[in-house]
Amino acid sequence: MQWVIDKNAGIPKGELTNRPGLIIRKNPNTEVRRDSPPSMPMYVHQMIDTLKADIEVISGVHDVTRGQTPTGIQSAAAIVALQEAAQIRVRLKVTLHENALGVMGTEWYERIKQFWKFNRVIPRKVDDAEQNALLGMFQAPQSSYQMLEINPNEQLQHDYKIKVRGASIMQSSRASMFDNMVRLMQTPAEDGLPCVPREAVLDYLPDVNKQAVLNYFNQLKQERQAQEQQQMVSNEAMGQIEQLMQAVQQLSQGLGQVQQRIQRDDDEAAREEIRDQGYQQGMNEAKALQTQIDKSGQLQPELLQEISMLDDEALAMLLQQNPELVDMLQI
Repeated sequence: MQWVIDKNAGIPKGELTNRPGLIIRKNPNTEVRRDSPPSMPMYVHQMIDTLKADIEVISGVHDVTRGQTPTGIQSAAAIVALQEAAQIRVRLKVTLHENALGVMGTEWYERIKQFWKFNRVIPRKVDDAEQNALLGMFQAPQSSYQMLEINPNEQLQHDYKIKVRGASIMQSSRASMFDNMVRLMQTPAEDGLPCVPREAVLDYLPDVNKQAVLNYFNQLKQERQAQEQQQMVSNEAMGQIEQLMQAVQQLSQGLGQVQQRIQRDDDEAAREEIRDQGYQQGMNEAKALQTQIDKSGQLQPELLQEISMLDDEALAMLLQQNPELVDMLQI
């Protein structure tokens, strides 16, 4: 920025510098000031953005590749599509790099087969779940190694082609595979079960005691089965109780029907007894009438009155037993 100084300010030429803490002495009633710089031209910002875009295109590393969400995009599917499109150049580089490591590993193995003549001891990294299972305990996962003795004459007889898979940012990385496995586990198949089991998802978790997790879920499964069995036993007991209640209700209904049948039989017997009594009374009256007729040959007035008071059924029965009364009554 430029300085503006009056001629009579009393400041010698070359005394004004950009040194921090500079003390400026001037004459009274004079002016010493620094002009404000002009604003940055727009072409500078445009050139910066252009250079930035060129660098991203040449290197193949964009904002979405670094994990930054593009402005105005919220859809997960759209972000994944942008990541795949942005990783085209990086994916090729990573693939070539991994292939080169595989070729170097294959050549290294061939040199080992060629020059190793004696047994060698090499370290082998052991999986945490495998190590804990071998030790028979469940503890926090730790990085551990197991020493193996290699016999070249026995264990290095075959030819191998080594393939290297690095934990990169590509879709084939361990984190990406874990995300895909989680989605597959949440997706049901035709039979209603997940597409992949829980054990396959745990394989992609870093530093996780897989055996402890599986034992925990197995314990939950056993407890759930025990509860289901207990519930089934309770349901069977309730079913038996309901069957007994139904049997008691049927027995009560049967007893009620038996009581009704006994009551009907008693009523019928009472009616039969009444009919027998009426029949016996009619027979006695007929015998008495016959006796009176036999003695006098005529019907008495009291007997005629009693006959007139009989109903049709009793009168028909009396006439059937004493046919001679028909002529006497007509007279």
